[in-house]
Amino acid sequence: DEPVLLELRSPCIVVGDLHGQILDLYRILAFFGMPSSRRKYVFLGDFVDRGEFSVEVIIIVLTLKVIWPDNVSIIRGNHEFQFLCSQCGFMTQMIDFFCDNMLFNKCVTAFNYMPLAARIDRKILCVHGGIGPSLKSLNQICSLRRPIQDFDGDLVDSLVWSDPSDEITEGSFMPSTRGTGYIFN
Repeated sequence: DEPVLLELRSPCIVVGDLHGQILDLYRILAFFGMPSSRRKYVFLGDFVDRGEFSVEVIIIVLTLKVIWPDNVSIIRGNHEFQFLCSQCGFMTQMIDFFCDNMLFNKCVTAFNYMPLAARIDRKILCVHGGIGPSLKSLNQICSLRRPIQDFDGDLVDSLVWSDPSDEITEGSFMPSTRGTGYIFN
């Protein structure tokens, strides 16, 4: 039920890609503490794939969200799209763990409804990837309709695939060498 663009207030602990690395998640929670009314987390996606504990990481992060819905915010990364998480380890782990792909499909459905961006104090835009030349207004993000099943539009591609670079002229963009998204300054 959350909007595609979350509006948050600082202070926030912003957490990037976990990629199934449960020990990283444990270290972050041990260092900063569990969520509370004074301790808010913003997770920037890529919870699954690559690491050995994608199932456990997504279960823990979603459980934190259920227990502390106002203090844990989650946005979607490119690995929360079926195209990647069915090829990069998550689907295999889910089937190995639950002996069925039904729960994998349910996770993908949940991923399709995740917010894509968060704005902290109306000043700081948080996305998994970055921005691209088609993003002119935050209203464009707000107007995206879910479920979003594929990253096949320029705006969604930008938000989940783009990467920053100091080698690009300020205010300009280049197509990413990864084949989707942009490199931006």
